[in-house]
This record gives sequence, C-alpha cells and structure tokens, in this order.
Amino acid sequence: MNRYDPDRPSIFSKPDVESAPEPATPQSTRPPEPAPYGEDPTVIAAAWRPPRPPRTPRPGDTTEAPDDDREPISRQVIVLGSMGIAILALGGFIAASMLRPTAEPAVGVASAEPSASATAGAPSASARLAPSATEEPPPDATPEPTPAGPPQELAVDGWATVTVGELNVRGEPGLDASSVYRLVRGAIAHVAEGPASADGYYWYRIVSLGGARGWAAGGTEASPFMETLTDFDFSLQCGTVESAAWIEHDDEVEAADPIRIGSYALPAAAFDDFELGILHLLWGTGEEACFGTALDADREPTVYADIMAIACGHPERAGRGEAITLQPAPGQDVIVDYQVKRPTVVHGVLSSLAEGSSAGQNLRGVLEVATLDDNAHRCVHARSTEGPGSVDRFQQVDGHQCLIVDEWSDVIRLRVPGADAPPVQLAATGTRPDDVPLGSATGVYLAAYDSWPRVSPGLAIGPDLAGGCD
Repeated sequence: MNRYDPDRPSIFSKPDVESAPEPATPQSTRPPEPAPYGEDPTVIAAAWRPPRPPRTPRPGDTTEAPDDDREPISRQVIVLGSMGIAILALGGFIAASMLRPTAEPAVGVASAEPSASATAGAPSASARLAPSATEEPPPDATPEPTPAGPPQELAVDGWATVTVGELNVRGEPGLDASSVYRLVRGAIAHVAEGPASADGYYWYRIVSLGGARGWAAGGTEASPFMETLTDFDFSLQCGTVESAAWIEHDDEVEAADPIRIGSYALPAAAFDDFELGILHLLWGTGEEACFGTALDADREPTVYADIMAIACGHPERAGRGEAITLQPAPGQDVIVDYQVKRPTVVHGVLSSLAEGSSAGQNLRGVLEVATLDDNAHRCVHARSTEGPGSVDRFQQVDGHQCLIVDEWSDVIRLRVPGADAPPVQLAATGTRPDDVPLGSATGVYLAAYDSWPRVSPGLAIGPDLAGGCD
C-alpha cells in the first residue's frame, strides 16, 4: 500500500626566570683548575705565575736593589691591567644578563628552547603553539574527501541505512554528478542496483522509504556511508519514538520530518495522519513503536506500522486553533505508565475522521468537555496494525468527570458545574439515559470510540462508579 504523497516533501606561562649570576669570588692565590677539554671559561681571570726568585746583586752595583718580595713597577702595571680587564668583562656579562628579555611560552607549556629575541630566526614556543588570531584560512580548506581504504560493499536487493549525518543522492554515479536529494542519518533505503565504481567508491542505485531515487556512495570499509541491514525485510523493527510527529506552529499543526524511531529516521510521508497521531502520543509518553518494511507489487518500498498508544493527561486548548493538548497531570488518578511526560497535542487521531461524523464529533467532544475543568483528565487510546492488504484500527477517548446532563435525545448536552462556558454537544449514538439524572451535578463516565474496517462508532455514558462529585 503506497501512501506517499508527492505534495508532501520529506526533509530529510609563566615566563622563564633567568638564573642570577654567581657572585664574583676573590681570586685565589692557588692556581686555577684547568678547564675541561673543549670548554671555555666563563670568567676571565688574571694569569697566575710563580713568585720571582730574589735577585743577587752584581759586584760594583751601587744601585739599591728593591725588596725581594716586590715586583718591578712594569710587572705591577701588567697585573693591574689584567685585573681591570677581568672586572670589565664580568660587569659586561652581568649587565647583558639583566637587560636580555625573557621568552614567554604558552600557558601551561614548559619551553626549554630559546626565545625568538635570544636566538635569531627561531620562533618562540608560543608562536608555534598558538597561531595568530587574524590568520585567514587558505582557500578551498575543505576539499572533496579522498577515499581511504577499500570501498564499502552493500547487498543488492537488500535494505541499507545511512550511517553519516547527511548523504547525497545523485543523478549518476560519481562526485561530479548533481545531488537530487539528501538522506539523513538513520534513513532506510532499498538497494536496487550496483555497484558502479567511480571516484574511489562503489555507487548503488537506491530508493528510500521517503521516495528518494538516485545513486549513493557506500563509503569505505573504514568509514562507511551506508550499511546493509540484515533480516530486515517484512520483519518488525521497534524502538522508542525519539522525536515529535506533530509540531504546533502559528496555531496550526503540521507533520514533523523525519520521525525518529530508535536509531532509524523515517519520513513523514511513510505514514498517514492517523499513524502520525499515534506516533506523537508515543513520543509524549516515551514509549516504543514498531514498524515493518516491504516492497509492493511495483517493487516500491513501503512501511507497515504496528503501533499502539495510551496517553493520559489534562486536556487544554492549544493556542487559538482547534488542536487540543494533553498536559502532564501529576497527582491525579492517572496510570503512571500512560501519563504524558510533556505537553502532547492530540492530532491525527481526531483529524483523520470525517468532519461532521458522529465518531469525530464525540471523540472531540469528550476531550473538549474536559478542557473546561482544571481537575479533569482523559486518556486517548489508539492502535493501528497493518500488513500487505490488511488494516485494523481503533481509537477511543475516555474519562470521568462531574457533569450536568441538560438534555438527552438525539443529542446529549453536557455542562460543567460552575463553568462559564456553553454546553458541549455529543451525538447520542447507541446510548440510553437510564441511570444518569438530568439537570443535576453527577459523576459521569464518558467514552467515545471508533474502529474500522468494521464501522462501529459509539458513545458510552453512565454513572461514575468511582465516586460522585466532590
């Protein structure tokens, strides 16, 4: 059964601290230790020489000789000059150390390399680790991906799912072919033909559940774009409904796309309004949905839903439109498993019925009368089971409330005690006014239901056995 509507598109440092120089130590009268091989001394010191032996006066010399422990004046000058040179060199070293700027490596990164100011031509650690904020990226920074590894193979005439965020479906095999559609992660497609090799990939002709047709690449074994689903044909796949099926927008309700069930993304076009309504109720309660896939007589893929929902809460009007929303109602007499976890619009299960039909009128009326009472709640039951050539559906809205029955003839007029609102009118289909008194506040149980293909709309109304009006 092919329900895809072509008019419904599918959107698918800390700076280095320089060490202070060692203070100068007085020159020793002992000879210095020789420097290691190949290593230059860092401090220039005056050369050491042994003491000059005493000079013996020559005969006939009338000049008084100097004291034995004193150097000649010329040698004293040499020694003093050497010491001055050493002092000047040491002072220059200290001044250079104090005036040299220090490098600032990136925060949290200890750099043992010299800074750019200390070593010409060598970039600092911060320049290597932190690129300039004003640096522009080169053009064409994101080229076409280059395949890595063997291409991924898919099973022809089988089912596959998309494993990347988006996948192009192209008119022909190859990266130069134009894209006609994009499938999102989790989308399901039937593999009809392939592979055709182009640009390092295997390409397959596919038809998605949403009706997208064209060629898609399978990716590589290391990075697959699609993967074969085993044992998928006709089998049921189940998962939690992860996304809303209906979205309220400007007082209107429209179908969301895609619908996410477990790890799969299914197009809204694969479901009719009634099925979308059930899926939305399951999203509201956080429950699972099941579906199956198959090929019809024209080898077109289709979806068969097997879904059931019971969603309970306090009905409220959704904006100024006709939609009614079930709100969480903690503390009320509602089964916890069926309580909606978030505001959930009741749509599809109501709009799928013919406007003006007694079933549609009563299902909506049972919800509307509860919107007039802050303490009232309702439960919406819906089920759809499909298979090739078969369909079975049921829906019901029920609950109890303190009401006043003003009239019971061909129509039933219900009024909420103390509410400044007009009565709600129901179609008295198959009911009898035996046990519900007229004109007085009474605890009433209400249930409107419908099922097909056996057309059996009905309304059940009677005294509320759980209690009367408080």
